[in-house]
Amino acid sequence: MSKKINVLIIGYGSAGQKHCKELKKLVGKENIYIFSKNQNHEFNKVISLKPELNKFINYIVISTITSEHLFYLQKVDNIFYNKKVLIEKPLGTKVIKKRYKNNDYFIGYNLRYHPLLQKMKTLLKNKQIYNVNITCFSYLPNWRSNKNSYSFYKSKGGGVEFDLTHEIDYLLWIFGDLKKYNYQIKKLSNITFDSNDFLNLCGSLKSGASFQISLSYFSHLDKRELYVDTDKGTFFLNFLLNELSFKNRKNSKKYLIKNFNNNKTFSLMHKNILSANNKNYLPSITFNNKVQNIINSL
Repeated sequence: MSKKINVLIIGYGSAGQKHCKELKKLVGKENIYIFSKNQNHEFNKVISLKPELNKFINYIVISTITSEHLFYLQKVDNIFYNKKVLIEKPLGTKVIKKRYKNNDYFIGYNLRYHPLLQKMKTLLKNKQIYNVNITCFSYLPNWRSNKNSYSFYKSKGGGVEFDLTHEIDYLLWIFGDLKKYNYQIKKLSNITFDSNDFLNLCGSLKSGASFQISLSYFSHLDKRELYVDTDKGTFFLNFLLNELSFKNRKNSKKYLIKNFNNNKTFSLMHKNILSANNKNYLPSITFNNKVQNIINSL
């Protein structure tokens, strides 16, 4: 970055630490300020959020637990002006009716920055979509080792419907709005304290295509995949192998990205937000409300 950029990160849990790791490479350790109860870090410490910060902070990341996102969104909107603000997904647990306009707000659906998801979005243009099948299976303790993490508790905004909203977000982003759907959501295992560990969502899109989404916290075999059947053939994206393939009766093609992991999408997201001339892929609060409406109906 040619211009000096000071970043304020609100919340230094697992998400906040990921953001710090990537932003440290982009803006430097000395330009990162942390507001958090957790002060076990190497960055500048902010004791309270006050108007004086508005003079030198350029970019703000809200990465608290989900249930606190709205509280800090309101606080940031009251204190700061003309800043770029990234809020960890999902924005919260409710639809946001109030308009926040003192800053530019983005919701952190970093999976939109996966090059192969963007490639698939381009390849699907002008294709007739028949069916979309999305899966995301994992074992929660493998990526949330702290049992006090928000993911394990409904009251903190935990559950697959909140943690794994990337899948609902990119379904709407690439394929359009839902027409009708059915669902099964519940806690099936003893992985969580009381949050839901399983969701099966299926139905039809306004385009006429069918869709299915399956999400779980309790699978010991990780899986994150997207299948799309079209009038020209079938597309398949394996996020874990970073492989996109296409096949029909006559042809097959494969796209592969080597040495790419999900942390890279955080870096691409921050770099894109901080580069004024680049197209931004992140959803607004208004778009996030579409995702939130679906979650709230479950």
